[in-house]
Amino acid sequence: MAPGSLRATECRMAAFYAGFPDTVPIRTVNRQCSSGLQAVADVAASIKPGYYVSVDIFAQAHNCLLAMGITSENVAQRYGVTQEEQDRVQSHRHAAAASASGKFKDEIVPVSTKIVDPNTGEERPVTISVDNGIRPNTNMNNLAKLKPAFKRDGSTTAEVSEKKMKKTTSKSNDL
Repeated sequence: MAPGSLRATECRMAAFYAGFPDTVPIRTVNRQCSSGLQAVADVAASIKPGYYVSVDIFAQAHNCLLAMGITSENVAQRYGVTQEEQDRVQSHRHAAAASASGKFKDEIVPVSTKIVDPNTGEERPVTISVDNGIRPNTNMNNLAKLKPAFKRDGSTTAEVSEKKMKKTTSKSNDL
């Protein structure tokens, strides 16, 4: 392994310090925005023939050198992409239609947990079985009202960003 090759050396050392023997392989993926998708594809390709039974994938976002939101702003500025053009992307509408028709039902594993009402302390079970990043009622008028998320005069909003952005339930429902 070449020193400094996309942080692989540090990851290998972390595995050793964690007590894993040198017979346990390690691999890093660095494709910027595509790393997560590449990791999922690699894991799926390894589970299918039986190389893995399960895999724990986690992110260390604080290790990113340049936030993806700022990268989005830089690309938008360089190529003259406006907020309206970003909002007009058809992929969200296609995803909403696919979700409504049940095309994702075999792709999403339901997760059950318990949530606690912060006002009453009441605990109740909940099962998440849909992608809540897809909102079929999103429209251009509501999208146009959103403020830039990364730069004061930017064009990338929370709606067109990765869905780990935090917002209130009422704001999400308004969109």
